[in-house]
Amino acid sequence: MIFSSSYKSNIHKVSLHSFITGLRTFLPIIFVYFSDLGFSYLEIGTLFSIQAASTLFFEVPAGTFADRFGSKWSIIMSSFIFIFVFAAIPFVSSFLIMTCIFVMWGCAKAFYSGSDTTLIIESLKIEGSLLDTSRFLGRKWACFYYGLAFGGLLCPFLLAVDVKYTFFVPSFLNFVAVLILLTVRQPPLDKTEISGIHHVKTSRQYLKFLNDGIRMLLEHRTLKYLILFTILFTASSLAYFQYIQRIFEDAGVARENFGYLYAMFTIVAAVFSQKAHSIDHWLGEKRTIYLLLFVTALSLFGTSVFSTYPWVFIPILIMQVQAGIYIPIMNHYLNRHIESHNRATLNSMKSFSGGMLMMITSPFVGFLADTFNYKFALSMLGVTVVLIAVLPVLRISQRVSRKVPISK
Repeated sequence: MIFSSSYKSNIHKVSLHSFITGLRTFLPIIFVYFSDLGFSYLEIGTLFSIQAASTLFFEVPAGTFADRFGSKWSIIMSSFIFIFVFAAIPFVSSFLIMTCIFVMWGCAKAFYSGSDTTLIIESLKIEGSLLDTSRFLGRKWACFYYGLAFGGLLCPFLLAVDVKYTFFVPSFLNFVAVLILLTVRQPPLDKTEISGIHHVKTSRQYLKFLNDGIRMLLEHRTLKYLILFTILFTASSLAYFQYIQRIFEDAGVARENFGYLYAMFTIVAAVFSQKAHSIDHWLGEKRTIYLLLFVTALSLFGTSVFSTYPWVFIPILIMQVQAGIYIPIMNHYLNRHIESHNRATLNSMKSFSGGMLMMITSPFVGFLADTFNYKFALSMLGVTVVLIAVLPVLRISQRVSRKVPISK
C-alpha cells in the first residue's frame, strides 16, 4: 500500500536524521574547551542552565507550533537554528555573548523536543504498529548514540587540523539533516478535538488550553510520577556528562584520545537503547524504573569511590547504561498515557519541567565543584536524587502498571 509505506519510511528517515545530528564532533572536548576559554565550573554550569531556561521559555510555544503545523516542521526549525549555533561558537570567547548563543541552543532543543517521538508514533499509528513503539524509539535513540560515537571517532582528526572544525562539521551536517527531513511525509494532524491547540485563536484561549493541560497533568498521578522520574534521569545524566572530560584528565588521558573513549562509552548507551524494549518486557515498568533509579545513584556516588585508573571508568559506563535505557523507555511509558491530540504539548511540558530542574541543577553542581570538588558535587546530586525519588517510589507500585489505566 503506497499510502502506508510512505509513512513507514518516515521512521527510517527520522532514525537517519538522528544519526546525522548525533555527529557532534565537539562533544568530547566541549567542556575543556570552555575551561580553556577561562570559564569556571559555575560559569559552564550557568551556560547550560541558561540553555535549559531558554528551552523552558520556548517549550510550550514550540509544542503548540508542532501541534498546529506538524512535528516535521518543528524539527526542521530546530535544525536551522543548530546550523547557526554550532557555526558561531568557535568565534565567541566572551561569556556574555556565549550566553546568547546558548539561548538559541535552548530554543533549538525546544523545537526538537518531543517532535521526533511524535513523528514516529503518529507514523506507527497509521501503520497500525503502535505496539512496536518502544522498539522503534529504541532504534531511533540507538542511531543517535551511534552518531555520537562516530562523532567521537572523528573528533581527534578534526582537532589535529583546528578545534573550530569540530563545530563547523556539525553545523554543515544539520543542513544535510534538513534535506532529509524535507522528504518526510507529515502524518495528518488530528484537529477533531475542540480542546486541541489547533482551535486556539486568542491569547485567552491559549491560556485556557495551557491551564487545562497542566491540570490534566497534575490530576493523573501515573503521568505525574513518570514525568518526575524522567526529568530526574535527564538532569542527572546531563549534569554528570559535564564532568566526564575532567574525569578523563584526572585519569591521565590525553585530550586527543577523549574522542575514542567518548565513542566507546556512547556505543554502550546505543546498545542498551536498542535493548531497552527487551529489558522493559523482561522486568515490567515498575522494576525497570527501580533499576534506572539504582544505576543513576550508583554512578553518581561511584565517582567518589572509583578514583584510580582504570576503575574510574566504571561509573561512566553505568551512567551510559542509564542514558541508553531511560530515553526510549520513559518516552514510551509517557506517550502510552497521552492522547494523540495532546501528545506534542504534554511532551513539551515534560521538557519544560526538565528545563526547570536543569536550570537549578547545573549551576548548583558547578558551585559545589568550584567550592569543594566535582566528586563531592556529584555525590550530593546523588543524595538529592534519592531523596526526591523516595516518596514516588513508595507509591509507584500502585500507580504504574501496564494493565491498569491512568487513575485520577
